[in-house]
Amino acid sequence: MKDPHQAVSISASATDEESSSDATPARKVSIEKGTEDFLTDLIRQQCELVKANTGIILLRPMRDQSQASIVKYVGGTNTDIAPRLLKRMTDIATRTARENRSLVDTVEATQGLLSHEPDFHVLASPLCLAGRPQGASVCLVPYDRTQDEYEDQLQRLDLSGALLEAYLWKQQAYNEAQAKIQMRETLDLVDKSYRGHTAEEMASIFASEIQRRFGCTRVSIGLVKGHDVRVVGIGGTDDVDRKSELVESFEAVMEECADQDTEIRFPQPEDAEASDRRVVRAHASLSERFGPSAIASFPLRVDDGLIGVVIMERDPADPFNDPTLHLLRLVAEYVGPTIWTRRLADRGVLAISRDRSIEVAHTIVGPEKTGAKVIAIVALLLLLISVAVPVRDRVVGEGRIVAEIRRQVSAPFDGRIEKVHVQAGDRVEAGQLLVELETIRLQFQLSQKTNELAKIAAQADQAQSEGKIHEAMVLEQQRRMVQEDVNLQRYRLGRASIRAPIAGVVAQGKLDNLVGEMVGPDKPLLEIADMSTISAIMLVPESGIPRIEVGQAGALALTARPADKIAFEVIHVTPASEVYQQKNVYRVEVQLEEAPEWLRPGMEGQAKAFGNRSNLFMIFSRPVVDAIRMRFWWF
Repeated sequence: MKDPHQAVSISASATDEESSSDATPARKVSIEKGTEDFLTDLIRQQCELVKANTGIILLRPMRDQSQASIVKYVGGTNTDIAPRLLKRMTDIATRTARENRSLVDTVEATQGLLSHEPDFHVLASPLCLAGRPQGASVCLVPYDRTQDEYEDQLQRLDLSGALLEAYLWKQQAYNEAQAKIQMRETLDLVDKSYRGHTAEEMASIFASEIQRRFGCTRVSIGLVKGHDVRVVGIGGTDDVDRKSELVESFEAVMEECADQDTEIRFPQPEDAEASDRRVVRAHASLSERFGPSAIASFPLRVDDGLIGVVIMERDPADPFNDPTLHLLRLVAEYVGPTIWTRRLADRGVLAISRDRSIEVAHTIVGPEKTGAKVIAIVALLLLLISVAVPVRDRVVGEGRIVAEIRRQVSAPFDGRIEKVHVQAGDRVEAGQLLVELETIRLQFQLSQKTNELAKIAAQADQAQSEGKIHEAMVLEQQRRMVQEDVNLQRYRLGRASIRAPIAGVVAQGKLDNLVGEMVGPDKPLLEIADMSTISAIMLVPESGIPRIEVGQAGALALTARPADKIAFEVIHVTPASEVYQQKNVYRVEVQLEEAPEWLRPGMEGQAKAFGNRSNLFMIFSRPVVDAIRMRFWWF
């Protein structure tokens, strides 16, 4: 039979109205054993104060819990609370904690614990900490009491609830005192260990202090050396005999602890879960050969890196408990880095150089920072390739197609464009009709001037026959002026059809939008380039002009057809620079080895003049080197 004064911790949501006595047990939510015992005693006392046989305490979830905790008390001959009654009491406790006030409620007999009683009253009181509700106490009392008795019992329940706040403040004060003691012990041990002048002396002092203060039979400390852990200090002795079987057993235990990288206790607790169990073969061997003893081993770390292991042994009758292990863990966290720092300080110049070299080697070939190492290796390979693979040096500049013979075509007089017969890019022959200007107005003006000329001539002849010499001379002068106008109109009619002055390609000019518009001699309409005289120029930056020579070969790639490379040869280098796009450039004339039919004057692209053999590293680093030389030229 179960103890009638039992305490358990369950989920507040574990019970349900459909649950039964043989249902699957609810999932447990853990609280500390000391607190659980206190709550069990508190609900028992509260039930005795209000003369109740059944009661529960509900606490809200702690920081590391997701559900509320419930402590139950069952008195008399009963062994547990019926699920439906527990659900009802839990709901009342939750409401009491939420509203932060005491209350009295009723539970029907059909849902109660004792079926022979007609009804029960439920007394509920909030449990507060610093005025804030943290849970509630709920007690089940008989229904046959007076209202004054219920109020008196509810007041007793409220007053007894203050015991929880007193207990929690007491626990906090106790924990703070324990923390201060642990910190004082830790700092004292660190101070003692600083009396050693070397890492081995510090380790020996630390081991001796641990052995004395914590009642250990043996304490040993090991530090990482290469891939192994070597003993550097044993409590009670200044010398370490590395050839002894005891030291070899110590180092085996240290290796076992270091490989698992966690603290190990031997013998392991019987109630430890499978995930908390460790491999303890070396620990068991040490206890069997040089014991028996209870063993605790702790890894020493610096910046999450393992630097050593400390082993502590006790008599099997006095094993390490949890508070002692907690304090030892805190001490190890402080003393381990201290001993390691002293060990690093004890090294000589050669040892420091050796360790630095090993660290660099581990960084290079180790598993850490794989992505950065891959990038570094790829960069190194590219650097080696850029240095080892020979390529031809080159000077890069802007290339442009030009024609040596070009003619601009303009309108011979002011007039309107009537027809356009060519477009830019068309090939034309010399004398080919290009543009026609309107002639209607010219013909009308010519007709007027012709009639006027005939009339003046008749008048001049009549005046001459009549002997009017002066009048005849004036008319003759007018006839000459009109004759000049007639000759001008006839000239314009003859030039209204604009023809090509040379054979070639229409390089510039788009006249479709100008049909019907006025044009004049001051604005060129077209430009014709003689394709037989086509060539190219290369605009070279001043940083590359020293590497350009007459006769140097190169290639030109135009934007219009970048896949087609046109070979050329440098024929002339202009000695004076010119400004192009706000930079100084030199005009270099090149002769194309061939001129494809699709080539047109004005096309632009990139030209490269090939030089001597070099490598990619020299080519790409040249601008940087030149910039450095210019900035620090005084050196």
